[in-house]
Amino acid sequence: MAQLKITVTLLNKDKSLGLIALEGDVGSQRVQEFQKSLDAHLEQGVKYLIIDMEKIVYFNTALGALVKNANDFRMAGGGIALLNVPSKINIVLDMLDLDRFFAANCKDLATAINALLPEATKE
Repeated sequence: MAQLKITVTLLNKDKSLGLIALEGDVGSQRVQEFQKSLDAHLEQGVKYLIIDMEKIVYFNTALGALVKNANDFRMAGGGIALLNVPSKINIVLDMLDLDRFFAANCKDLATAINALLPEATKE
């Protein structure tokens, strides 16, 4: 079973915009680790979160955590964008109409940032 590696980068000076790069398996054995990482960012003042999924091997069981956190970030005045979504995961997101909870399948970082931030708050 693949391990889960989570790499975090804060993208602006006020630390309200973060990037999480996921690598490996976010299956049932790792979903709590993923959930805790998302919760921690929200608690630390990150309002806008971009999740890079380019190196994900498995993700289906983490969809619930993703939707829950998308709502939490929205309630805090922010949101979540998904970057580099693998085609198999994108199909599931489309079938379940989950892309209404977040900016889904952004192809590059600039697109993800533009999907999240109003023009006035960009740096």
